[in-house]
Amino acid sequence: MMMKRSSFTVREMAKSVFVFAIGVGLWVGANIAFETTEPWDSAFYLSVSYPLALAISAGLGFAFAELPCRWGLIIMLAQFPVMVIQSGTGPLIAVGILLLAVLSVPAMASALAGAAFRRRFAR
Repeated sequence: MMMKRSSFTVREMAKSVFVFAIGVGLWVGANIAFETTEPWDSAFYLSVSYPLALAISAGLGFAFAELPCRWGLIIMLAQFPVMVIQSGTGPLIAVGILLLAVLSVPAMASALAGAAFRRRFAR
């Protein structure tokens, strides 16, 4: 017997793919703008790209308030495949994964704040 997929699941998958594309776009955009292979090698990553990722995470948390932590996590971890494609899997790949995981925590908090803001003003 074939199970019917709910539109909720498809909709959530579409949102996740959309957010993943934003994360990839942030990394690629930073590569181009900062003329580096890895954007965090530029002084502008922590002053421009990362705050932008946090703001986008907050906006996504506001827009899609159900389980908002995932948006910050997806935005940050979406940068990993691009990093691997551009830089390869050298000895520092574990450091890159760890750095993205650490940078995901404030992004997830930002998304939670966006969702809390929405709930507060929805009353």
